[in-house]
Amino acid sequence: MSRHTISLGFDVVLPIVLGILFVLNIMLMVLVPIVWIALLSVRANSRRDRQLSPLPIAGCLLSVLLFGTIVFAAASYEPTKTKLQHLSREITFPTQDVELAELAFLTSRLNESRQFTIRFSFPDADRHKTVRLPETTVTVKQLLDAIERDTGMTGRFHSCGNGYSVLQGEDCGFGLYVNGKYFTNEEFDLFAYADDRFKRLSE
Repeated sequence: MSRHTISLGFDVVLPIVLGILFVLNIMLMVLVPIVWIALLSVRANSRRDRQLSPLPIAGCLLSVLLFGTIVFAAASYEPTKTKLQHLSREITFPTQDVELAELAFLTSRLNESRQFTIRFSFPDADRHKTVRLPETTVTVKQLLDAIERDTGMTGRFHSCGNGYSVLQGEDCGFGLYVNGKYFTNEEFDLFAYADDRFKRLSE
């Protein structure tokens, strides 16, 4: 193969380095294409000066293949995904049957012994709905599945776009929110429930 067809530096090392940087965070996702285009322009001008084709097809295809492989591998690698790590965390509850209001308190910031924080939004009329857990100790995913099955509400992680990366996925920086359909009825008041709960336990 001609030495002008594939360059070890431009067609092998460069896409590997840029691919690794590309998957690390969103800022590098923006910068990497700009840097790559600039370097390709420099290379093309240099090859024209030597009366060669601006960009060899074989080298470009190899670069794209290496870069794409790195990005695909990083996107597919589940152990590094922040969302999946959160979903696999375990939470222990006192019983398998937990009322929605109690569930909202146990996973709220008001509960100092909470194992995971979840923000709930639901009508006050639904506070006595019971969520049946498969066991007293469940993963966050199992908890969300039970909530959706018994109440119809779904959970969603809220993330900051600046924290996204191909390798780690969304950063889930704003936490997990559980809610259902839009409602106009009075919303469940977590703080009032926490006060009443404290008074009941103090009696």
